Amino acid sequence: MIWRRVLDYLKELRSAEAAQWDILPKWLQILTYALALPAWLYLASGIMSGEPRSGLGADIAIGLFVSTGVLQIVLIIRAYWRGDIL
Repeated sequence: MIWRRVLDYLKELRSAEAAQWDILPKWLQILTYALALPAWLYLASGIMSGEPRSGLGADIAIGLFVSTGVLQIVLIIRAYWRGDIL
């Protein structure tokens, strides 16, 4: 699967950002690629076309993007609190 290759590639990177990505649970990594990235692309395509998205589709896209980001922030803070990330 392409998701497996992407996740394996990200594991090979050893930077602070990669450490924060690796500490996230697999379900959240997959959720980010499956929901947040397409939502961001949907919103960005509207901005680039000159006609920003509006309505229910935009609301759902913003909700998916923001909720995934909040989950990532909460779990990163938890990892720092536990001392999993130095």
